[in-house]
This record gives sequence, C-alpha cells and structure tokens, in this order.
Amino acid sequence: EDQTNVSLTISDLSGRIVISMVKDQSMNSGTYKMAKDLSHLSAGMYMCVLNKGGAISTTRIAVSEH
Repeated sequence: EDQTNVSLTISDLSGRIVISMVKDQSMNSGTYKMAKDLSHLSAGMYMCVLNKGGAISTTRIAVSEH
C-alpha cells in the first residue's frame, strides 16, 4: 500500500497551533475518523490543517460556547 507522511493540526486564525492531533506519521492511504474534545478551546473559528506529504488541505471549524 501507499504510505505518506501525515500531520493534522488545529490552529487559531493567527496560525498558532493549538492542537497537534497527528505529527508526521507514516500512514497508509485510506479513510480515517478521528474524534477530539475541543471543549478547552475558546469559542471562535479555527483551522484544521491536513498535510499529506506536502499537499495541504485546510478546513475551517467553529467552536461554540459550552
């Protein structure tokens, strides 16, 4: 199977990493599910950044008040 180095982080809008979920792990290609408790984060917008072997995908996520 194809393996790629993968990193998955959550950053605030200034680019500061607030959570590093996966850090430069070699992973097989495929579909993965991850869950993370974000209740310790302040309410607001964050960026979920997936780096797959240098190909970067970014998604905005909203954390609401809890």
